[in-house]
Amino acid sequence: MPQRKRLVLSLFAVAMWLHGSPRCFAQAAAPLKLVQTIPMPQVKCHDPALTEEQLSQSVNTEFMPSMTCHFDRFGLDLKGGRLFAVAENDGTIEVYAVPSGKFLHSIGGFGMSHNVIYRADVNRIYATDGNHTDGLLRIFDGTTYQLIKTIKLLPDADSMDYDPVSHNLYITNGGDFANLDYTLLSIVNTDKNEHVGDIKFNTGRLEHMVVEKSGTRLFITSPNKREVDVIDRNRRTFLATWSVNEGQLCVAADFDEAHRRFFVTCRSGTLNVLDSNTGKAVAALPIAKGTDDVVYDAERKRIYIASAEGFLEVYRQIDPDHYELMGRVKTGPMGKNLMLVNSLNRLYVAVPRNGNAEAKILAYAVQ
Repeated sequence: MPQRKRLVLSLFAVAMWLHGSPRCFAQAAAPLKLVQTIPMPQVKCHDPALTEEQLSQSVNTEFMPSMTCHFDRFGLDLKGGRLFAVAENDGTIEVYAVPSGKFLHSIGGFGMSHNVIYRADVNRIYATDGNHTDGLLRIFDGTTYQLIKTIKLLPDADSMDYDPVSHNLYITNGGDFANLDYTLLSIVNTDKNEHVGDIKFNTGRLEHMVVEKSGTRLFITSPNKREVDVIDRNRRTFLATWSVNEGQLCVAADFDEAHRRFFVTCRSGTLNVLDSNTGKAVAALPIAKGTDDVVYDAERKRIYIASAEGFLEVYRQIDPDHYELMGRVKTGPMGKNLMLVNSLNRLYVAVPRNGNAEAKILAYAVQ
């Protein structure tokens, strides 16, 4: 066959293959799509005049003292369709209906609102108050939002997690911002609403924790020491300490129990993946600065990270040891907290007020 004819047939075959396989050259769909912006005009901050650029440039890998417009971690009432957004500097918890975005209520009276957890079976809202003089756990009625009880802790009561087996809450308090050289992980039983014990850590700061569902371990980040501490929550004893080798001020954490992988994000701009059996480093991946939340999506095998620098990043888990960046979405300065609600196919990010732009919650469809 003449060479020219072979070339024409080859080009024709390629054209036919491309016609029958358009996906090979189609651009992959973005993992997230913005579908709703929920305005929060009632939420202010200590310095609303700060511009978006000023807030973005204020990201500090050790701490973020110049960022006076803060949200903290979301809470969720899945059955009742309520999202609790913690406006830290306003000292409130803003309650919204989801997915409609309707504003329902503002719970006030906090010195510094930090974390919120809703226990559905008793219809109670538990929220930490990180006032630097009196750290508190505040307990509210889930229907009327009336304050039922206050439990006193050390100053700077902050991060919190819930054990659905024992019905215990674990709460960080004390440490550097209480002018103490130790931090407590206090235990409050939510059946009795009583403070039932403490675990003492010889460090000035504890941050996010994760309760193991298939066992008795509790993991908690120790930013000052660049470590993750592992404790037996039933015996209240230390089991292990894992070093976090990549990054500074490693705060946020989540857990892939099925594949035994523990995720830790550092505000200097690193996502660390650790083996949850040994604590051995598996991977270190670049992210934006100022992270405060990371969520592992077991259903889609993805990791979502929100940062104060103003980005939401999505990594895909190829296998337990390998990960690739799927997308990076601009949110807004200090948009560092997120909530994934798989039943609604939504991911929420809170962005505080900056300049003339009011505070808002951004709702993304997970694709």
